[in-house]
Amino acid sequence: MATHYSDISAALDGRLDALGELVAWENRHFEAPTDDTLFLRQTNLAGDTVQAELGTNGQDFSIGIYQVDIIGTFGKGKAPLYALSDAVCDHFARGQVMTYNGIKVRVRGNKRGAMITDEQQAMIPVEIFYEAYTAAR
Repeated sequence: MATHYSDISAALDGRLDALGELVAWENRHFEAPTDDTLFLRQTNLAGDTVQAELGTNGQDFSIGIYQVDIIGTFGKGKAPLYALSDAVCDHFARGQVMTYNGIKVRVRGNKRGAMITDEQQAMIPVEIFYEAYTAAR
């Protein structure tokens, strides 16, 4: 059984984990800090997978967006959120290659979105655009 999507996610998650910040991982129990500590939340938005080479055994080419949300307490200013969003973008710089289970995932670029707030939290989404070549499915 092919594990391409799992391998791509694991490569990206491993890179995020190496940043050394508090992360609310998908489908894991997480209690948000109550002391104004910033934390990250990741989501892998898999995009299209298309055949990249001719023939039935030609490699596939997958793209997607690895979204990392920087989350903090509402009303505490933008500087800490901006600084951590810059750190995430630097950590996932264009051209960065991550490998998991033989699958190489390359960062195509990244961008920071606008801050979103509610009565309790402030959040800045960072989108990391990636690509990977995998064996034919």
